[in-house]
Amino acid sequence: MDFMNIITNIGGLFLGALVSIIIYFKESKRRKIDQQKIFELEKAITSYSYIKDKALVLYENGNYSESLDVYKKYLLNNKDEKEWNEIINQIFRKETEKMYSGIFSFKESYFPNISLLIQAYISLEEKFINSSKYPVLIKTLINDYNKMFNKNRISQEYFIALFDKDWTKAKDLLPKITMLKDEEINSSFKDFVLKYLNNKLGIKESSFIDDIPF
Repeated sequence: MDFMNIITNIGGLFLGALVSIIIYFKESKRRKIDQQKIFELEKAITSYSYIKDKALVLYENGNYSESLDVYKKYLLNNKDEKEWNEIINQIFRKETEKMYSGIFSFKESYFPNISLLIQAYISLEEKFINSSKYPVLIKTLINDYNKMFNKNRISQEYFIALFDKDWTKAKDLLPKITMLKDEEINSSFKDFVLKYLNNKLGIKESSFIDDIPF
């Protein structure tokens, strides 16, 4: 092999090595960028989950105002209706359990039918005279949900009205709510509730009998 061939071969090897080094650094840099993106995504997801968990812990510890602030941060621009439903239903259920404690036995897979809850409220009214209202926390979340999705949570808003003793609002919501599947029984029960609300509003009609109509 002559001198020029040696030089050419060395040059070829050097060029090949140089190209390999350049490719290596480019690939290494790309991997680092991809890893950084994955890290940032994992961090964002973890932080997002942390915020949600933090809000629930604050709520369960009775820090409703702080909990609301954190929930609002978590739900800000969040258009996942499933997430909203999960949070609102979870808090509403817990608050309802407190109010009906000693009347119904709530279990993880069981929540009393709305008609049972309303019947209990009417029939055992004296037990609810000094009961707390639903907290601002749940009212605000429901109001924000209504604005975000242009929907109403009629059943929950109805109970909020009852415990606020806002008889006018409860009466306005009554036609929009379905309490029982059977249409005839549902209509009869709603007539019974309407008489109760009219009685509270001082609207005179046939005497209200505090008893279920079926």
